[in-house]
Amino acid sequence: MDLTVKDRLFLKNQYEILKMLQPDNADSYDEKLEILESGYSLFYKELDLSLSEDELSEENCRFVLNVLSLFEAIHFYTQEHPDDSEVIEHYRSQFAGFDGNNECRLMSFALFLVRTQHRFEHLDITEFNSHCEMYSTYLRMLDRKRTLNTNGSLSREQVIEILHA
Repeated sequence: MDLTVKDRLFLKNQYEILKMLQPDNADSYDEKLEILESGYSLFYKELDLSLSEDELSEENCRFVLNVLSLFEAIHFYTQEHPDDSEVIEHYRSQFAGFDGNNECRLMSFALFLVRTQHRFEHLDITEFNSHCEMYSTYLRMLDRKRTLNTNGSLSREQVIEILHA
């Protein structure tokens, strides 16, 4: 991790404030202050910055939003057509999540959208880890939806085509 002098100064000031607010942890904050003041870059990771070094690209964020929006459209269809058992019982009719091993950043963002931002809560997603890679499946489904030129609610035929993509 690289920290500029300005970054180190900001963090130093934060740790000095924390040291005053939490005198019981003064020794821990003194160590962190010395790391920052002396520029011991080897120990920057021990500063408990709790920041992910990997950013999720805007493109991938939009992908997850689009996937959840697609499942929202399918959900609305099933709400409007509760007797359509073929769609309701289709194994792809509900969001399956992302693979926790290989798509963990996408899975984490989906969790953030639902549990932190309270978006898509009505989808009643209980499992975010699909235990298998889903990116290419969702990409095919989104591509199929795009070719259908749907702007509003989906018809039964459109839902079926998307589910079979």
